[in-house]
Amino acid sequence: LLQLDAMNGTRLLVGWKWGAAPGPGEFVPWGIADNGTVLYFRSVGAPATWTVALGKPGVAPKHLRAFPLTMTGFVAELLAGKVAPPELPPLPSAIVWVPSARSTSA
Repeated sequence: LLQLDAMNGTRLLVGWKWGAAPGPGEFVPWGIADNGTVLYFRSVGAPATWTVALGKPGVAPKHLRAFPLTMTGFVAELLAGKVAPPELPPLPSAIVWVPSARSTSA
């Protein structure tokens, strides 16, 4: 997933404005895949229970694919191979942790 600031200025959903506070049931972007697919929260209920939807930039919400999972649950199931949305690029065959310069102590 690319950094969130890469989404600034991208037309994500029809009628959505970057930085706007979400109303109940609205879609809030939280990530964008290498192939341009945008990952959203669906703002229903408490933020800790918001579910995930994904789709191409600039589409109407009715064209998003919804998952009955929180962001944490979605990412966990994606990495475990339990969900494989065709909208997302395939996962690499191996995932390797590479510490950043900021995570090392001097």
